[in-house]
Amino acid sequence: MGTPIYLHGRVVTDGGEPPPEPVVVRMNCGTRSTPQGYTDSKGHFSFQPGGNSALVLADASVSNLGHGGRSTGLTTGSFGSANLSQCHLEAGLPGYRTDRLALGMVRMGSNDVGLIVVHRLEGLIGDTVSITTLTAPANARKAYQKGIKALRKRSPNRERAARHLESAVEAYPEYAAAWLALGKAREGLDDPDGARQAYSRSIEADPKFLWPYEPLIELAADRNDWIKVESLTELYLKLSPRSSKMRFLSALASVRLKNLERAEAMVQSMDELNEKDDWPLSYAIMAAVHEDRAEWEKAASEYEMYIGRSPDHKTVDEAKRRLYEWEMLRIIEPRGKMLARSP
Repeated sequence: MGTPIYLHGRVVTDGGEPPPEPVVVRMNCGTRSTPQGYTDSKGHFSFQPGGNSALVLADASVSNLGHGGRSTGLTTGSFGSANLSQCHLEAGLPGYRTDRLALGMVRMGSNDVGLIVVHRLEGLIGDTVSITTLTAPANARKAYQKGIKALRKRSPNRERAARHLESAVEAYPEYAAAWLALGKAREGLDDPDGARQAYSRSIEADPKFLWPYEPLIELAADRNDWIKVESLTELYLKLSPRSSKMRFLSALASVRLKNLERAEAMVQSMDELNEKDDWPLSYAIMAAVHEDRAEWEKAASEYEMYIGRSPDHKTVDEAKRRLYEWEMLRIIEPRGKMLARSP
C-alpha cells in the first residue's frame, strides 16, 4: 500500500493571528464542497483529502446551496501524485470572509499548502466568541470541554458529547457556546427538533453570538420554513451586514415568499459587491422576479447566466425547460442555439 496524501497548513486572520475559535476547513471542487477537519488552537490543520466522514454526516444539507461549477474532485496521477488543480480550500468563520487557497498537484506524504487568510467583514458587530463563555462556572466549563472533545474526534461519540453538554447547560443555562455544541451533537444524532431547540437557546443566551444562526437557518431551509429563514437572516445581517451567504439565503427566502422587492434588493446588493458569481442561484432568483413581472427577456437573460455558471446544479434542467418553452411560445427571441427539453 502506498503512503496516503495529507495536506497541512494554517488558518490566520488578516492580522496574522489564529482564529478566535477552531474552524472547519472545507475543500471545494466545483459543486462538491466537503468539510475536512478542524483547526487547532494555533490555526493549524492537517487532513487526508476526501472529507471527514463524521463532519460530512453532520454537514447541513443546504451548505452547498447556490454554489456552481463542475464537480471534479481528486484525480490520481502517476508516481503517487494527485491532481487537485480544480479544487480550493476555505475556512468558515462567521463575520469573516475567507480567501480561497488554490490547490494543484500533490504527492504522497505530507504537502504544505500554506495559509488560508480570513478577513473581518466591514460593519461587523456580532461576536465569534460568546461573552457568556467568560462567565461560565468551572463545573460548566469542564463539562463543555469534555463534550467538545468527544464531538471533535475523528470518530465522534455524539451520545457522550450530548450528555456532557447537557450537563454544562444545566449547570449554566446561559452558556451559549455549550448550547451551540449541543445543537451540533443532536444534529449528528438525527434529532433536528432537539438541534433547533439548542441553537435557539444559544441565540437567546447571547443574541450577538454569530455561530448558532447559520445552522438554525439551514435547518429552517431544510423544512422549507422560509418565514423563519427570512427573519433569522434579517437578524444576522444586522450583526454582519457584509455576509454574502446570508444575503443569498435572505433573497432565496424572500422569492419563495413572493416578497419580490426584498429578493431583488438582496440580489442587487450582491451584484454591487461582485458576489453574484459566488452564488449562481442568485441569477435564477432574479429570473424568477422578472418572470413574475412578465419581463420575459430579462428573465431569459438571467436564466442563461445561471445555466452558464452552474451547469451541473440540480435546478438547471428547470431553467432550460423554461427557456425552451418560451422560445416555442415566441415570447422571447431565439437564444442562438436550441435548448434541449429537460428529461
